[in-house]
Amino acid sequence: MVTDPWPLDRDSLDAYIRHVNKQGIVRLHLWYRARTLQEPTVTDATRRRAHPTYLRLTIPDLLVAYLDIQQKAEENSGYQVLLVTVFGICEKV
Repeated sequence: MVTDPWPLDRDSLDAYIRHVNKQGIVRLHLWYRARTLQEPTVTDATRRRAHPTYLRLTIPDLLVAYLDIQQKAEENSGYQVLLVTVFGICEKV
């Protein structure tokens, strides 16, 4: 199993997003779903997924990608990507 030697915590993720956004064309944003997908139940995993967090990556005139991310259960372990959804820009003729 390969582990990340420097996992990103919430503060490090915010700093990384600011750094990438200052560099130029690629834009990163954290996005949260306003409504819950399901009612929280007894399990902690379900409670964590009630308000999913997405990292939105935008490259203008090319694509928008949503990375469904979740903080790992272990302490100081960073985030894991659960799902990636990509939307391309349609060409206009």
